[in-house]
Amino acid sequence: MSGVGSGSLMMRAQDRMKGTHAGIGVVAMVTVFLLVVSTMSFEGQRGHGQQQVGLDEALMFEEEGGRHVVRAQSRAGDRPPPDLGSLRASAPAMNVSASADETDTYHTYDKVLSSLRGAGPEGGHKNFLIFFSGHQGSSWLADMVGSMPDVFVPGFEPLEVQNATASEKMEFIRRTFELPSTVEEYNTWIGELVTLSDAAGIRLGYDDLPTFEEVLQKRASGFKIRPYVGKRTGFRDLNLLWLKDTLEKYDVSIVLTTRQNTLKTAVSWYRAREKGLNQFHLTQSADFDADQRIEFDMGKFQRWLGFVEQSDRELRDSIAFFQRPTFTVDYEQLRLDPITTVQQVAQFLQVGDQQAPISARFRKTGSDSLRKMISNFEEFCNHFWQSPYQGMLGVESCEPLQSRDARSSPAGDAVPPPSSTAGAGASNSSHQGMANLVTYPNGTNSKDCFASGWSEKSDCSDLLYQSKLRAVLRARSRQAPVFFKHIHKAGGTMLCSVASSNVFTETRSLPNVDTWGTDCVPYEAFLSRPSPSLLANSLLKFQTVDADELTSHQGWLGGACFFGHLTPSAQHALPRAFPNLGFVASEGPMPDEFVLNLDYPLIVMMRDPYDRIVSAHKWWQFMTERFPGSLGSICSTYSAPTNSTLSVWIDYYPDNWVTRSLLGQRKLHNYHKPLTLEDLERAKNRLEAFAAVLVLEEYDLSLKVVEELFGWSNRGTRTEVNVSPGGRSDSNRELDDLTRQKVASTIQLDLQLYQHAHDLFWKQASQLGYGKSRRATA
Repeated sequence: MSGVGSGSLMMRAQDRMKGTHAGIGVVAMVTVFLLVVSTMSFEGQRGHGQQQVGLDEALMFEEEGGRHVVRAQSRAGDRPPPDLGSLRASAPAMNVSASADETDTYHTYDKVLSSLRGAGPEGGHKNFLIFFSGHQGSSWLADMVGSMPDVFVPGFEPLEVQNATASEKMEFIRRTFELPSTVEEYNTWIGELVTLSDAAGIRLGYDDLPTFEEVLQKRASGFKIRPYVGKRTGFRDLNLLWLKDTLEKYDVSIVLTTRQNTLKTAVSWYRAREKGLNQFHLTQSADFDADQRIEFDMGKFQRWLGFVEQSDRELRDSIAFFQRPTFTVDYEQLRLDPITTVQQVAQFLQVGDQQAPISARFRKTGSDSLRKMISNFEEFCNHFWQSPYQGMLGVESCEPLQSRDARSSPAGDAVPPPSSTAGAGASNSSHQGMANLVTYPNGTNSKDCFASGWSEKSDCSDLLYQSKLRAVLRARSRQAPVFFKHIHKAGGTMLCSVASSNVFTETRSLPNVDTWGTDCVPYEAFLSRPSPSLLANSLLKFQTVDADELTSHQGWLGGACFFGHLTPSAQHALPRAFPNLGFVASEGPMPDEFVLNLDYPLIVMMRDPYDRIVSAHKWWQFMTERFPGSLGSICSTYSAPTNSTLSVWIDYYPDNWVTRSLLGQRKLHNYHKPLTLEDLERAKNRLEAFAAVLVLEEYDLSLKVVEELFGWSNRGTRTEVNVSPGGRSDSNRELDDLTRQKVASTIQLDLQLYQHAHDLFWKQASQLGYGKSRRATA
């Protein structure tokens, strides 16, 4: 180890790495300061000291034996109010116009949060503790955040040991929070840490000990600890009142890790303690061996479930007792989007927005599906079916295994809708119906998985399916909008009309064109429109829009093709940008960087490629006649000679338009570069991300799929398909043989993509009881 004053002490540290503490020096752990959350008040009489209550060790097993509920009470008397004079002057009160509408929303915290994110060293050193109970993703989180150069974590769960005394633990806490500022202080400080480790068996990560130069760069320090009394927990023997005073003295913030699915947490505990399957035994992971499902002893598992419930109560009690600024990290959100979650923790700690590496050292063991982890799943499922844990069994619920397989099989004959399980309530039956109706993806793109923060390609399909299902359920309960990827001349106006009779959609006309609607594209997307010459500029075509620009509606967002300009953060922010809309549409290409873990569902309508081409040509003719001098092309993608016949126009029109649109901006606008079969597979995989792939030629049944997914209805009206100026397009009637052959040469990939879309559509339709030989009635 290099650095001032590190000589002999570091030699001692390296020697110990080969002995008692081998393998412990693993990861720095983490946490943060961004949103300061007030925790609930915990009042009552305060008891002094610690009462060591021994519980049945057989109940809690091994290292969790002998723990009891922490019922420490807050100190009597009122605390002095905060010093209001210390509040930052950079967060002035917001002015609201007296004429403002009550539905207007304000980005209340944007300014003050931006000032916090930009805080430099003058913002002060941030101390933190990560409160956890186990199998909630805390090790993974700590590894990623602790890998940041600004964060110091002295070791992996350093105080989760059995032999350290209370005084030794308190001294270690103080040393962690009092980083040295001089060479002399550093030499003393690091010597005390090593001595404490020798005497108390504290899990000090010697490889993670910083040099003096590195210490000077640290802006946050802390570690991971269980905030309750147990056989080997960090809180064992500690006086909670003294600890409370210490956390106040050092202004310690809390990062709380939780997991919403208590049942799956208990399953992880059972597998780790009973079978040795945990993050330290990667070769035994069920991720590597699909046949490692294990049989659960329901009696033993019930005890582990009780243990997890008790641990969760301990976590809640600890937050109420210590009354420190707290940031909560849910395991489910961490797994869906680790990049954003870690950045939020970093912001909370005010260590900047730098991206932490996506670590695999503490990956979860096994699949997230209970069916894949438990060999006697049917017994397990029946045991908890009529219980408060029913909703935690997973989206597969207690359906037969072949139902899961059917989701990933090619579309074929119709299968009848699944019957309700006996004893299940209406809401659970609806949930299970959605699980069947939302299709399991046959493939994903590595680039899209990475953009979503999912580092493991093998998990991407499972995570995408779960994300799609959650998004559909949110939209169904009107908690999220539905996003419609409008393929040009493929029934977009029709679907917009249907949506408008069910949810709020954009009703304003285009700016300065009162007689022309937006086809459900947000009005704000058309503001600040550049000149036609700038719109055709390649730099503007590839311009990106970030979350701040989207939510503040500043500048040109991209018009009807705005979605293709959105960065990953802006894609996530779309519901916040248009909070009053329940249905949002966009034409043109998809983003080059497309994220899969959006909390709103995506749908798309496909059309026979020949008919779509004929209709697109009619639209171009109409636009060039209506607006002389304009390109007449959607998204200003191409330019063709005025009054071109279809046979001439097709030479200027991008080949395989739909395939290119799904692949992103660059593939569409750089249409002179030919596509490959690999590009086709990527486009097919992007279709798999949609909650519904509809087909215009199956209009009535497509509406039934949408109605079933989102709880919509026709409301007794029939919506006609939008007809292009010049009449309804029919390629069989309007294309002569030579022109048809010419068109065919430009849509070969689109034809294959359309067939894949058909397969996806019929896979969903079959869940409603319809097969290819049976049609929905109006």
